[in-house]
Amino acid sequence: SGDLPLADLPIIAASSKQYSVARFEVEVLTPGRVSLGLNADAGVSAWVDQKPIQTYDEGLVAELPKGVHTITLSIDRKLFKEPAVRVQLLDGKAGSAQTRLRMGR
Repeated sequence: SGDLPLADLPIIAASSKQYSVARFEVEVLTPGRVSLGLNADAGVSAWVDQKPIQTYDEGLVAELPKGVHTITLSIDRKLFKEPAVRVQLLDGKAGSAQTRLRMGR
């Protein structure tokens, strides 16, 4: 279903905050804009290949070259109110690149 239950993620304590981290790979077949939808963006920070990207209106958009790219999400457990994180590749005008998720790693 694309849901990753927060209960399945370890909690990392840093100062007075608690975070969880999720990482996955996207393979870009043709370069362009990649759009990822999130079920919620409150408390979520994101990086593509260790470079920060901005979250917006429950999603992420990044201009990516061809190849495999690592997406890392940091989830502030106090701000993120959903029981699970859901990420999906979005088609349409916000995403012009051809992509696929890399599975099984």
